[in-house]
Amino acid sequence: MTFNQQIAPIVYRNCSSSLHRPGEAAPFSLLSYEDARRHAAQIAAVTKRRYMPPWLPEPGHGEFAEDRRLTPGEIQLFEEWVKQGTPARSHGWRPPAA
Repeated sequence: MTFNQQIAPIVYRNCSSSLHRPGEAAPFSLLSYEDARRHAAQIAAVTKRRYMPPWLPEPGHGEFAEDRRLTPGEIQLFEEWVKQGTPARSHGWRPPAA
């Protein structure tokens, strides 16, 4: 389990592509491993409570475009990543920032 392999794709798709970047509403950026590592425990906690990513429609009441809800498996990945000490990468792979 590494940031680049499992965590970065989720963060880039659901967090830094819209709110967690300079000049946007979020209180901190999530554009790099260092950004995510610094907030890792907080990210695991707020995703587990489904506070983040923000998505108001309740499940089971229709399908919506651009749904940013995390799957239970994605939430578990954040918890495991924190438990494993927030490892960064295998070698070199990183998805492009949006």
